[in-house]
Amino acid sequence: MCWCLKVFFRVCANLTCRLCSFIVHQLYKICCVCWCPNFTSTSSSNRYESNRNSENNCEAIFHESFYQDVDRNTAEKLLYKKQDGTFIIRPTHIANCVAILSVIQNDRIFHLTIRRRRDGKLSLGNEKINERCFGSLNELINFYISNYLMLQSTDATKAHTLLLPFLGC
Repeated sequence: MCWCLKVFFRVCANLTCRLCSFIVHQLYKICCVCWCPNFTSTSSSNRYESNRNSENNCEAIFHESFYQDVDRNTAEKLLYKKQDGTFIIRPTHIANCVAILSVIQNDRIFHLTIRRRRDGKLSLGNEKINERCFGSLNELINFYISNYLMLQSTDATKAHTLLLPFLGC
């Protein structure tokens, strides 16, 4: 199969997965008896509410399947032997950072900071001239699900990947 078709099918699969995840999440919000909005508290919504006003986690990412409340070592264990591009968003205590994007590519795990810029937008990694910025975390992820993310390690190895949400074990 040619390279273009591989990329096309992978992008379509990623977008379909995100759409299905969104639909399932929306359905969980609806009471199945009367179809009214369901506002009962669950463990994930309690976690969302408790972190809602946190300065490092001011976005509503806690309901997403790719968000894991884990540390670096646990994230690496979860991503071990997963498909290239599989990622987890995890919390951080770094100033001006919303979260950490942990992604696997070529059996290596990269940890990228997702930081809040002075203008309030989000960007990956260290500050760069003409860097790509996003209005929300979902915009950032949706962009890199359908566009390559270039990863560079300290030994100058470069890799390109499309993000694939972590779907559990």
